[in-house]
Amino acid sequence: MGQATASFSPKDIYISTLEGYYEGLNAGVTSYVDHASVNWRGDIITPSCEATIDGGARVWWCYDFNTRIPGKLSIEEQCETLQNLETKMQPADSQVTMGFAFDGFHLSTDADVEHMKKIARDIKAKVLTTHYLGGPWTI
Repeated sequence: MGQATASFSPKDIYISTLEGYYEGLNAGVTSYVDHASVNWRGDIITPSCEATIDGGARVWWCYDFNTRIPGKLSIEEQCETLQNLETKMQPADSQVTMGFAFDGFHLSTDADVEHMKKIARDIKAKVLTTHYLGGPWTI
């Protein structure tokens, strides 16, 4: 991730996420699969999820597990955060469902991929999303 990521505060993430859902709802979009790539700092994951819940849209919020940025959040830290967020999605009036995103297959060992599969099962992900571009990109 570039230097720009340091410029975004948790409040910036909350407001921009919420605005994105409001803009879509205003245009008639009622359901989203969100490949939530808010994975470069631990303090922005929760505001993104909270804005998603507050936005009022039907969303499958698929947190993108990050194994590609050395020195950033560990898988264990990401799992702990997601387990805490999952409880916020449990109320009957919540339109948000936990999903799972992972783009690091080509950069991961077989053991890492198996670990990701276990996490997806543990958080009871209802939707799975992934990307692969190949070439010089790291996703």
